[in-house]
Amino acid sequence: MLRLDINVVFTIINLLIWFALARFLLFKPINEIISRREEAIRARYEDAGKQQEAAREEKEKYEACQEQMKKNSEALMEEARAGARRERDRILEEAQQEADRVLQQAEKTALRERERMVNQAKQEILSLVIETAGAAQKEKDDSSLYDTFLEKTGEADHGTT
Repeated sequence: MLRLDINVVFTIINLLIWFALARFLLFKPINEIISRREEAIRARYEDAGKQQEAAREEKEKYEACQEQMKKNSEALMEEARAGARRERDRILEEAQQEADRVLQQAEKTALRERERMVNQAKQEILSLVIETAGAAQKEKDDSSLYDTFLEKTGEADHGTT
């Protein structure tokens, strides 16, 4: 049967004392270290979650800012295009006005030149008419002088025979 020997009782008591000492001196500090580590890990997870939330908020701000910048750049580009169109229209209008002015001046110059040429032609025609009239008069005068000369010299009779 079972016999209880004092050695067995002392061994059991010794084991219980060692167990209590190990539990009190070893397991409790180890459990505390484990608990502190678990708490530190939990705190790190919470910090990581907060940082992730902050990063998401920053990303949303960045995307909103980027969208706003895109809208601003599109507005600036449209404004620049409108300004360029206005400038082009202004330049074209100025060019058209300058072309009209040059064309009118060319027409005036051509008209003056035409009038000058017509007047010059009239002068030449008048000069030729006067010259022709003078030459005709001279011929008439020369012919009558010749006739007079011949009459005076008496050759008028000789020339007709």
